[in-house]
Amino acid sequence: AILPSRVFWIATVVKLAGYLALLRYEGFENDGSHDFWCNLGTVAVHPVGWCAVNSKILVPPQSIHAKYSDWRGYLMKKLVGAKTLPVDFHIKMVESMKYPFRQGMRLEVVDKSHISRMRLAVVDTVIGGRVRLLYEDGENDEDFWCHMWSPLIHAVGWAKRVGHPIKKS
Repeated sequence: AILPSRVFWIATVVKLAGYLALLRYEGFENDGSHDFWCNLGTVAVHPVGWCAVNSKILVPPQSIHAKYSDWRGYLMKKLVGAKTLPVDFHIKMVESMKYPFRQGMRLEVVDKSHISRMRLAVVDTVIGGRVRLLYEDGENDEDFWCHMWSPLIHAVGWAKRVGHPIKKS
């Protein structure tokens, strides 16, 4: 039989590292020799059930094809009660990658040398949810990285609103 150019198979997550997952195809059991890393954000990763809904064929890898005579039964046993990606996983992932910070934006940030006061900083770079900040007053040309949801950074005007001192530029 000639298979379509794009076939699919079920994989289990062995390990996670951010959006990267170490995957193992079902049927390899404890054999990690064919494990592979995959970005969960790719369009080739789908929740269990996606193939059935989209009329796609599930085909086991050639190296284990003969291992079980009833792959359908095997998968039914393996997948009952299994956890899978949410149907809206890709939408949620894209939304989580939208950053509220842009290069050149001014922020108030906790002063590293006097943690009881704030300083003005400018966003220099935004990469993967992390922001590189430069103190606006330029003293020591200090820069530092922090996560975009860090409690150390706030919109300009925050310090005045809550009564924290801010270093004069």
